[in-house]
Amino acid sequence: AAATTSVSNQKQHRRSLSDVGSPTTPIEGLPDTFFSTGSFESISGLSLASYGTTASAMLGGLDYDENDERVISTIMDDRDDESVISSIDGDEDPADSGPPSVTEQSQPVPPAPTSIAAEIESRRQQNLEVPIIHGTSHSTDDGDHVSVSTRSTKTSSHKHDDDYSVISEDASMASAMRRNRELNAVPLKKIKHMFKEGRMADDERKHMLELRSAIKSFGRHDLNVAHTLVTAGDYYANEASDYDRALGLHEEALTIYSTKLGDHDPRSIDCKVRIARVQLKQGKVDEALGTFCQSMHMREALMGDEHPSVGEVRMHVAEIQRGKGHAKEAAREVKKALRGYREAYGDDHPKVADAVESIAELYTDMGEHEKANLIYSEMVKLRAAIDGHESVSVSKALLKWSWSFEALGNSSRALKLMKQAYAALVKQEGLAGATTAEALEGVGQIYATIGRKDKAIKAYTRVLNIRRQTLGENDPLTASTFVTIGRTLKEVNQPEKSLKCMKRAMSIYTHYEKTRKKNEKANEDVVAIADSLHQVGLTFEDHGDNSLALKAFSKEMSLRKAAHYVDRRRIARVLNAVGVIQCKRGKFKNAMEFFAEALVNMDTTGGRNATFAATLFNVGLALEKTGETQKAFQTYAETLMMYKAEGLSEDNPMVSKVINKIKKNPSIQIEVPVAINGKLPCSLLDGDRQQFEC
Repeated sequence: AAATTSVSNQKQHRRSLSDVGSPTTPIEGLPDTFFSTGSFESISGLSLASYGTTASAMLGGLDYDENDERVISTIMDDRDDESVISSIDGDEDPADSGPPSVTEQSQPVPPAPTSIAAEIESRRQQNLEVPIIHGTSHSTDDGDHVSVSTRSTKTSSHKHDDDYSVISEDASMASAMRRNRELNAVPLKKIKHMFKEGRMADDERKHMLELRSAIKSFGRHDLNVAHTLVTAGDYYANEASDYDRALGLHEEALTIYSTKLGDHDPRSIDCKVRIARVQLKQGKVDEALGTFCQSMHMREALMGDEHPSVGEVRMHVAEIQRGKGHAKEAAREVKKALRGYREAYGDDHPKVADAVESIAELYTDMGEHEKANLIYSEMVKLRAAIDGHESVSVSKALLKWSWSFEALGNSSRALKLMKQAYAALVKQEGLAGATTAEALEGVGQIYATIGRKDKAIKAYTRVLNIRRQTLGENDPLTASTFVTIGRTLKEVNQPEKSLKCMKRAMSIYTHYEKTRKKNEKANEDVVAIADSLHQVGLTFEDHGDNSLALKAFSKEMSLRKAAHYVDRRRIARVLNAVGVIQCKRGKFKNAMEFFAEALVNMDTTGGRNATFAATLFNVGLALEKTGETQKAFQTYAETLMMYKAEGLSEDNPMVSKVINKIKKNPSIQIEVPVAINGKLPCSLLDGDRQQFEC
C-alpha cells in the first residue's frame, strides 16, 4: 500500500511498509508502486538553505567562492592545501613517539559491602521473575531481555507438542559450557587475587565488590549471584573489552540459571545470547552463529516466531550471514525480524527503521541498486518521522541514499544529496564532527568520480585537518585520509606528493599494528585499513619501490587473516599483487606459488570469471619467462576462452593483450580448451599440479 500521509503527520498516522515486511502481507518482493515520487525537498521538507550560512559557505568553498577563504583558513589553521601536504615530511613519525603519559588517579573508597548486600537482599525480596540484569546500565541491547509479561499469551498460543523437543536437544549445552569455562575462563580465585593486590580500575573494583558481597550473602549458586555475574560480564564485554573474562562470567551465570530455572527459562536463553555476542567479539564466528541459532529456536518455542526478542537474535544471525557473504540468507532473516517488529511496535519505531535500512544495505551487497535506492528514499522519510527532520539519523540516511545514486551512476543527484547531508551535519555536529567529516569526504569522492580532482583534493585536505585535530596523528582514519589524498594526487600527476602521503600513512599503520590487539575500537576497522594498505602497496609499486610495496601487502594480508570474516576475494587480490612484484624481481617460481594460491581462492568464490582470467594470464607470463613456452601458451588459450565466456570482445584491452601474445609465436601448437560439465578449463588447477611447477 502506498504511503498516503505527509511526513509531518506520520507520527499520528500509521504508514504501510508492505514491501519490506507487513504483518499481513508477504515480504518477498518490493513492488515499485509502494514508493512515493518527487524531489527530496518535497518529501522531506529539507533544503540546503535551511542549515545556516556556515555550511553554505563551506560548500561554496568547494566552488572557489571568494567569501569562503576566511572559513577555509580557520579550519586549516591559516595554511593552504599546498602547505598541508608539504608539511608531511616535517612531521614526526608516530611510530617513534611513545604513548602519552597518564597520571594515576587516586581510587575512591569503595562502598561498604554491607550496603551492597542490603541492596541485593532488598531485590531478592521482590519477585524473582524480574531479574536484576534488566535494570543495569551496562546492558546495551534491551530488546534481547525477555520479561515475564511478554510471554503470557504468546506462549500458550504458539506451544505445540514438539516445542520442547528443541529445548531437550539443547539440554547438554550447560554442561558443555561448564567444561569450556573450566578450560578457558578466568577463575574467580584469580579475580580475588587481583582484588587483593589492587590491580583493578574503579568500575571493575565496584563490580567485584558486588560479586563478592553476593556470594558471601547468598552462596555461590544463588540466583542473585547469577544476576551479579551477568552485570559484571556485561562490564567486561562492553567497557573493559576483556572478552575471555566476560565469557567466563556469563558461562558461570548460565550454569546457575540452568540449574535453578532450567535451560528453557528466558533468563537462561538471555544469558546464551550474551555468550554468543562475546564469542562474536572474540572472532569465534561459527561458535557464535551456533549459539545464536540455539537461542533463537528456544525463544521461538517459548515466545512465537514473531516475538521481538526472536527478531533481535535474527538480526545477529543476519549480521553473521552477511559477513560470510550470504546476503540472500541474511535478507531473509532480517525480513522475518522486521515482520515481528512491525507487529509489536508499529511502523514508526527505531527497530523497524534499523531493519528496513539493513534490507537496503543487503540489496546493495547483492547488486540490486534500484531496489536499494527506493528503500533508502523511504528511509529518509521514516527517520524524519521517528527522530525529526533535523536529526542526525536523517542526515546519515541521506548519506546512504547519496551513495545509492552513485552506485546507479547518477553522480549529479548523489552530489546534491551528499551536500545536503553535509550541510545538515555541520548544523548538528559542528564543522569537526565525525559524520560531518565523512560527508565532506563523500563530497570529495563524488567530485573525483566526475573528474573534478581539484575540488576533490580541496575537500580531502579539509577532512585530513579535521581528523588530525580530533582523532590525532596515529588514528587509522587519519592514515586512510592520507591514502585518499595520495591516490588522487597520483591521478593528477603529482607523484612526489603522492608518495609523501603514502609514506606517512604507512608509518601510522605501522604504529597501529603494534597497538591493534590492545585497541578494540581499531579492531573493528581492520577491513577498511586493509583496503587502504592495498592502495599504499599499489602506489609504492608504481613508484618502483617494490620493497615497501611488499611490506604494505604483508601488513594487509595479516589484517585480512585477523578479520572476523575472511574475504577470500580480497586475499586473492593481495596474492596476485605479491606475485606480480615477485615477477618484477625476477623470482618467477615464487610468483607462481602466489598466483596458484590466488586462483584457488578465486575459484572457490567468484568462479572462473574475468578476474580469474587476469591472474591466469600472469601465470602464463611467469611460465614464459622460465622457458615453459608450451605451457604458457596453453594458459593463454584458456585465458582467452574465459574472457570470451564473460562476453568481452577482441577490442577489450585485456583480450587484445592475450591475442597479441598468441600471435607472436604461431608455431606453438595449442590444444583447444574444452569446457567440462559446463566448467571452463584451467590446467593449473584441474590437471597435474606437478607439470606446472617451474
